[in-house]
Parts: sequence; C-alpha cells; structure tokens
Amino acid sequence: MIDYPVFFDTEFTGWSDTGLISIGFVDESGKREFYAELTDTWEIGQCSDFVRVEVLSHLQGGEFSMSAEVCRTRLKAFIEAVDVPVQLVCDLPNYDWMLFRRLMGEEWPANLSRHAYTFDPGAGGLPKRAGEAAGAARSRYYNGPGRPIHHALHDVAAVRAAWEAGLDCGWWPGAP
Repeated sequence: MIDYPVFFDTEFTGWSDTGLISIGFVDESGKREFYAELTDTWEIGQCSDFVRVEVLSHLQGGEFSMSAEVCRTRLKAFIEAVDVPVQLVCDLPNYDWMLFRRLMGEEWPANLSRHAYTFDPGAGGLPKRAGEAAGAARSRYYNGPGRPIHHALHDVAAVRAAWEAGLDCGWWPGAP
C-alpha cells in the first residue's frame, strides 16, 4: 500500500552529465498540476542531439521558466498543499527520482515519503490484463493526434492514465 500518489516526470540533458531541464507533476485526481522549466540547472552543451530536437522544441517558456530556487519553493508548496502523506510515482527512478532529490536538497516537503514508487507498465510486473490496459492507455498519449512527446507534464499525464487503467483492471499498487 502506498500513500496518496502524486505522479511526476522529468526531462533532462542526457544519460551522462545529467542536468534537469523540466519537471511535471499531476496528482491522483488529475486536477492539480505543477510544471516548471529550470533556467539554471543545465546548459545547451550538456544536451544530447536527441534532447536538442525532441525536448527543447517542446519547452513553453514564459511563466514556466524559473530558477531552481523558485521551483523548489513552489514545488514544496504544491506537495504540502495535499493534507495527507504523499508518495511520488515515477517511471524512471534512476533519473527522475535522482533529479527530484537533487532539486529539493534539504527543502523536503513535510508530508512527502523519502521513497518513490516505480510504475512502468512497459517493464512488466503488472498482471497481464492490467499491464495490457496500462500500456494501451499510455500509448494513447504518445500516439494521439497533436500530442507532443518528451514534455514532462504530457509524459506524466500518460503515466497517470496508465496507472488508472491498471486500477480499473483490479491491480493495486503494492499488492502481492
């Protein structure tokens, strides 16, 4: 059993010399979102060719561009606005969780678990029917008309949709 799930995803410069470009969150209800593009945690020279084409082209700028310090303050408030214990859910813990922890440093939200729950329907681990439903739900986000990919808020919505599809098929996180 996990605490109240808040899903998140990151976009980053590449597999080595990893800098955080953007971060997106959506709560279990799908009604509360947080998205930020970091201005001081990466440099263009760190970016792989793939990131330059597929990630940077989807950045929105404007109100979403902010320093790590501003992001940390706003993100902490976003998580602490949930009045129950929160557990973050991500599909790539070696990068997403590591980058989140690096961003937050000592500014840890009071209601947030120190461990992320990994949910990647493409990696197996779900009962067959739930895994198929979750995979199909996530694929709709990546293959639908006009849907950009490699955008943290878009990608986290796909993970949340997959989670919901798994639940609809009787899967429950942490169940044996």
